[in-house]
Amino acid sequence: MKPIRLIMSAFGPYAGIEEIDMTKLGSNGVYLITGDTGAGKTTIFDAITFALYGRASGNSRNANMFRSKYADPDAETMVILEFEYNGEIYKICRNPSYERKSKRGDSMVNVTADAELICPDGTVVTKSMEVTGYVKKLLGLDREQFTQIAMLAQGEFMKLLLSEASERQEIFRRLFKTEYFMKLQERLKAEVRNLESAYKASAAGISQYMAGVRCKENSEYTEKLEKALSGELTNDAVIELIGGIIETDEKTAAEYNEQSDSISAELEKLNNELGKYETALKLYEELKCCEKEYIKGLEKLEKLSAAYDKAVTAKPEIENSDREITLIEAEMDRYSRLDEIKSELKTTEEFLKNAMEKSEKAADELSAAEEHLSKYKSEYKALETVSIDSQKTEYDIKEVEERICDVKGLIADIDKLVGLSAVLEDLQKEYTKTADFLEKMSRRYDDMNRQFLDSQAGILAAGLKDGIACPVCGSCVHPKPAGLHCKPPKEDEIKKAEAELKLKRDEATQLSTKAAELNTQVNTLREAVNSSAEGLFCDEYDIGDIIEIRTAAEQEITAAESKSEKLQKKLADEKKRIKYKKQLDELIPKTEEKYKQFDLILREAEKELSVLHTRREAAEENLTSAKSQLRFDSRREAEDNCKAIAEKRDRLKKSLETASENLRKEKETSEILKNKIEYLKQQLPDNVIKEAEETKLKKHRYEEKQQQIIEQIKAVETRIASDRYALQGIAKQSEAMKRTEKRLIMIKDLSDTANGSISGKEKIMLETYVQMSYFDRVIARANSRFTVMTDGRYDLKRRWTALDNRSKSGLELDVIDHYNGSERSVRTLSGGESFLASLALALGLSEEIQSSAGAVNLDTMFVDEGFGSLDDETLNLALNSIQGLAEGNRLVGIISHVGELRNRIEKQIIVRKSRTGGSRTEIMS
Repeated sequence: MKPIRLIMSAFGPYAGIEEIDMTKLGSNGVYLITGDTGAGKTTIFDAITFALYGRASGNSRNANMFRSKYADPDAETMVILEFEYNGEIYKICRNPSYERKSKRGDSMVNVTADAELICPDGTVVTKSMEVTGYVKKLLGLDREQFTQIAMLAQGEFMKLLLSEASERQEIFRRLFKTEYFMKLQERLKAEVRNLESAYKASAAGISQYMAGVRCKENSEYTEKLEKALSGELTNDAVIELIGGIIETDEKTAAEYNEQSDSISAELEKLNNELGKYETALKLYEELKCCEKEYIKGLEKLEKLSAAYDKAVTAKPEIENSDREITLIEAEMDRYSRLDEIKSELKTTEEFLKNAMEKSEKAADELSAAEEHLSKYKSEYKALETVSIDSQKTEYDIKEVEERICDVKGLIADIDKLVGLSAVLEDLQKEYTKTADFLEKMSRRYDDMNRQFLDSQAGILAAGLKDGIACPVCGSCVHPKPAGLHCKPPKEDEIKKAEAELKLKRDEATQLSTKAAELNTQVNTLREAVNSSAEGLFCDEYDIGDIIEIRTAAEQEITAAESKSEKLQKKLADEKKRIKYKKQLDELIPKTEEKYKQFDLILREAEKELSVLHTRREAAEENLTSAKSQLRFDSRREAEDNCKAIAEKRDRLKKSLETASENLRKEKETSEILKNKIEYLKQQLPDNVIKEAEETKLKKHRYEEKQQQIIEQIKAVETRIASDRYALQGIAKQSEAMKRTEKRLIMIKDLSDTANGSISGKEKIMLETYVQMSYFDRVIARANSRFTVMTDGRYDLKRRWTALDNRSKSGLELDVIDHYNGSERSVRTLSGGESFLASLALALGLSEEIQSSAGAVNLDTMFVDEGFGSLDDETLNLALNSIQGLAEGNRLVGIISHVGELRNRIEKQIIVRKSRTGGSRTEIMS
């Protein structure tokens, strides 16, 4: 996968539409992404990852944070990425969820996250989830794998080096999909827990069954049973014990059954004897019953006679009730007219009530309409000048914002002036130093030249003789010839000194020219600053007041921004008032119309009330007249009274009839019983009853003894049934315990092995064992670069054993120092060494993931920050290693502020902040 073109709109620090043409960087090699801090270098990584997977490259930002704070309210936030994969071109357009200004009106609308992918054959894939799924399938990588392979995000790849073994385990689990081994470990643990629970449940079941085992008091098994209940016996011994208890109880039950059979034979004999006295006993029992009934009948007869006497006293009341009913029925026709008058009055009162409610409602609505109308007119008058006020506020805001812009420009010029002044001062110092050195060189050259000429004169003077003419002056007399120098300078030395003097003179001339040009710029900028300050603050400032001017400018910006904020709030309030004024233009006419309608309704309601009051007075007079001629207020009341009188009369009649009939029947029953008693006494022989009673008493004693034996049999049989049930349950649970124990031993061995819980051995889990294999391959790949980066000093090595057998082991990381032959933790590395180790490990991890993922074709890689902690030699080794990644058809992008990288890497994406907010990019290739 190789990016071709990236377009960002209102994304992160990029306020507008920013396009980056990656083709300008070539098809391979290393390029640098550099620029101002916070300008948006890492955002380029985020945009590419967001376009592909809908998320940022690192974990510190999410998609909801991508909306640019510098963007216009109606600008669209989105990313467009064109990339090449296996020789074919794909295009993705994706936007996060965000709020923007509505295209119609000033309201804000929510834009939902969406995506679209255009394939080489023209197929279009839509919706965020579907596009992300297609990208995963196409590249063969999910977002986590992609960021580990292609995007070494800022601060992310240091985690792999310095993280604890448990954290490194989480990283490998996510990248190499080893969670299946972890799930196997958890399943084995869960199976062990389940088997242990089942074993304990079986043991608890046996204890529960044992609680139901009983034996006879003072039995030979009592002591053993107590031991079994306390858990001192094995399951097999418990089963044998219960079998013995059951066998003993079965013998006891057989003995009880023999005794029961013997008593049953005696009872049969007694029943035969009682059969002889059966007729006499029946007559005797019948006589006793009749005597009891006869006594009760006499008592009842007395009560019924009293009730009859009481019922006879109600005959006069029955006769009066008949006369009262006749009178009420004679008045019934006159109640119809009374009901008509009442109905008419009720109807009139309902109409009157409705009319009063209508009148009151109309009055309330009229009053409310009048109140609203007065309020609207008063508010409208108060808003007459609001449009003019709003225009004035807008003008004030514009004026304040222009002043803020001017003051910010002044601050920028001051900062530039201070910077140029510092550069000029350094340049002037350098020129002074160069001029002093030039003067020394000039004096040295003059001395050397004089020595050289003097030495030439000495050579010439050495050949002079008196009487022979001098070749220079022609004199034949040589009173004071020049002497010879010991070591005169040579001609080539003179020429070399002259050349050096010329170079230094040219250098001084260049420094003087640069200083003069820079001095002109400083003076021009100083005049501009003073002019701007004078225009803004109406005071004169010289160069010594620069800090004071800047402080005043910052204070001015703070005050102006505060004023602008207040004016914005004021403008928003005035716009609300203008909007309300427009609403009042519509409300006032509507309210006036409602006032007229309610006034008309109120007048009509008052007329209707007058008519209904007159009608109600007439109906009330008619009702009073009709009631004065009747004993009851209504026909219904008369009918209810008549009905009540009739019901009471009927009850009295029925009571009298019932009392008379009951008295007659009871007299007949009493006479019959009296005759029957006399007859039964004549039929019973002497001494028969006494003999029968003695036989019945003997039978009763045998029956009690039989009942005791039956209860003893039931107790033994119940005990036998309970013990048999317990025996079956215990035998079943015992077999289950044996099966569970056998499987538990096997599964626990597997679980202890898989989870690294074997006592006395290293705590290496199955998942960690698999991850160790991946880690070894990653370390091997990392060492191929780390050794080069450290000039052969260091190698990474996975620690073979833990510090002790009580802690988990397998993923700890050490470093071998070949300079002193030591092996120590990676945490002992310096900051720069740690960065190189992290980078090498991340690159090794990238290659291993790419190898494990299968047919993955990634022609682009990004490395974010970290080079600032390296010295020049180490930086050179690290850069050479990264340049090795760019072999073939791969592009490698580096984010860094390091100046050495800017000088060494020609291809660059430069990100700059804009003074007005937002950022922009520039490609240098």
